[in-house]
Amino acid sequence: MANTENDIKALKKKAADLQKKVKELQSAKSNDLLKNSFMELLRILQKTDDIFYMRSTGLLFLLKREALFEHYDFIKGYVFDYLNRRGDWNLGVLPRNCALYEKHKEVFSDSNILVLKYIARNGLVNKSVVSTDWKGSVFMESSYLGRENYQNDNNGLIYADQPKRAIIDGVSVRDYLHGKTYEERMLIYHNVYNYLFAAYAGSDYTKVSGELLDAHMDNVIVNDKGFHFIDKDIIYDGELDKSMVLYRQFGDSAEYKYFIKYYNLPDMSTEYKEKYPLEHRNTEAMQKARELNGDLFSFYFSGRGLLSEASYNKGFTQKPQELYLEEQEFIDPAWYEQQYPDFRDDVLYEWERNAVQHYMKYGWKKGYNPSPDFDTEAYLSHYINVRKENMNPLYHYVKHGKKEGRIKFNVTLQGNNKQTVSENLPEDVNADDKQE
Repeated sequence: MANTENDIKALKKKAADLQKKVKELQSAKSNDLLKNSFMELLRILQKTDDIFYMRSTGLLFLLKREALFEHYDFIKGYVFDYLNRRGDWNLGVLPRNCALYEKHKEVFSDSNILVLKYIARNGLVNKSVVSTDWKGSVFMESSYLGRENYQNDNNGLIYADQPKRAIIDGVSVRDYLHGKTYEERMLIYHNVYNYLFAAYAGSDYTKVSGELLDAHMDNVIVNDKGFHFIDKDIIYDGELDKSMVLYRQFGDSAEYKYFIKYYNLPDMSTEYKEKYPLEHRNTEAMQKARELNGDLFSFYFSGRGLLSEASYNKGFTQKPQELYLEEQEFIDPAWYEQQYPDFRDDVLYEWERNAVQHYMKYGWKKGYNPSPDFDTEAYLSHYINVRKENMNPLYHYVKHGKKEGRIKFNVTLQGNNKQTVSENLPEDVNADDKQE
């Protein structure tokens, strides 16, 4: 008796927790709900096929649902992890009557386009298009919007379009350095600058190409093939001092002093404190460009092109069945994993690597049982209409079967032989199903 009461209390608590979760999903702002959970984002978007935006200050990503699922790892790293590092971002669905939707619906009709990224930069808007080819390889192409309003005025900077280039697998050196000891970091820096200074050599040993103006560690990728500098859209019209490239990374620090001595370079830190290209550009020209491109910035980085602030969370209420909250009562994750230890081999996405998602999408089709409290094959065998409609039996039982008085079959395991134990099947329910 005591065990039964405890079981009832546990079930009531579980039901209350699930109901609380539903209310959270229905009321929470997308920013609060999704900031630390890419899985929650996927759960919400899995049954929608619209254009989404993810936005932070001066930064906008537009992406479509298919990209999230077909290129999970890339999108997670390129969009979600990047925005999480910035901290302040929000997510929304583009309504079909908003300006950005109208502008991009034809772009996204191209099945190869995955993501568009817009960044406010120095009075211009940098636009990057991420696409795939027929092999599934990912490419990026960048250009600048509003460049006609910016004049170089001899400050040495060029805002260049990047030709289409393959996205390189690997991690940024900045991320790669995490958790490394000081000695390990210094060795990595040695290798990075040996690569950069050799690949972008200048007219003498103290110089390098102006393409390296933005050569910080986020823009250098490392993988099993070595290092790769990936960002050349802001370049200097001429050559750069190697010492300036080092100064931009280390400032006037012991590391800077070490490397200029190692590479036998002049110490120009005093001069760089006062002036170097990225910090002392022609601010008058850039301010003029910002003013002339005001409408462009407003279109991409304010609510005018998206939708009003009050509508940011429209479309993000979550129906319980999409998270299988009711079905979870009959799914025992520990039991499921013990019975089917290889179940994760079936899944396509990281967010499916759990018993609930697996059973509801794959397991029932393979005859798996969600727990000892529900027998998949017995339910489909007795209720022919469910089998004919190729419907998930647990979903049917939760949504319809309980109300109709259908029987939930229990499973017992004796050795390797499964036995089904059930109450007597009501003749009227069974007869109707057998006739269909």
